[in-house]
Amino acid sequence: MLRHETETGAGTGRASSRAELYHFHGCGAAFPWAMGYACFVRERCGPLDRVEFSGVSSGALAAVALALGLDLMRAVRLAVELQNQLCCRPSGLFGGWADLLVVYYERLLPAGPAVARLSNLHVGLTGLDGRLAYVSEFSGKRDLIEALLASQHLPFFVDLRPWAFYRGRRYLDTWWRRAAPPVGFRSCHEVALPTLGGLSRESIKPWERLTRKTIARAQHMHWLGYLAAGQALAPAPEMGLEAS
Repeated sequence: MLRHETETGAGTGRASSRAELYHFHGCGAAFPWAMGYACFVRERCGPLDRVEFSGVSSGALAAVALALGLDLMRAVRLAVELQNQLCCRPSGLFGGWADLLVVYYERLLPAGPAVARLSNLHVGLTGLDGRLAYVSEFSGKRDLIEALLASQHLPFFVDLRPWAFYRGRRYLDTWWRRAAPPVGFRSCHEVALPTLGGLSRESIKPWERLTRKTIARAQHMHWLGYLAAGQALAPAPEMGLEAS
C-alpha cells in the first residue's frame, strides 16, 4: 500500500501550504542537461526551503538531487562512469540498465534518515492504465530507489521485463507522453528538454546511442542546461520610462 500517493488532478496534500514547484519532465540520456538546469536553480533562484520538486522518469533524478542537496556534477560523472561499463557489452545498455541504476542510486543517495525526512519531493509513476500518480513520502533509501526504478522502467529495455513493481503495483516509464505536474501550487516551473544546439529528445535516446559517453560531452550538456535555465528563469529587465 502506498503511504502517500496523489493523482495529478487531486492536489498533493501539502501543496496548499507551498508556493512554488519545479517539475522535471523525462529527458532520457540527456539528464546532464536537466542537472545543469537544476544547478542554476540552486545557485540563482534564491532560498529553496519553501520550494518543492517533482519529476518523472530521468527527470525525477534532478528533482531528487535538489531535494536532497546532492552534488550535481558528481551525479553526472558517476552516471557516465557506470554507463560506460555497460556500453562495453555487445548488447550495450539493453537488459542491464536496471542493475546499473541500482548501483548508481546506492552510491549516490545518502544513507540514514535523510530520505525519510524528505518533505519536498514528488516522484511520478505511471500505472498500466496510463494514470499518473505522485509518491511524496518514502520510508528510506531503498524505498526511494524502488520508486525511481519504477518511474524509469522502459519495458523490456531496462531488465527484459514489461513493467516494474513498486509497493505491490505495476508501473511503466512515461517516455510516451508529457507527464502533468502535481497540482495545487501557486506557481510551477516545468522543465522539459528543448531543441538546443543539436540537443533534442530524439537525438539522444539511450537505446539509439549506445556508444561510450565522455565526461566532456556530459559537461557540455550540463552547461547547456544551465544556460537554458538562465534564459527561462532570469527576471526580465525592468523597463524604465524614457526621458522626454
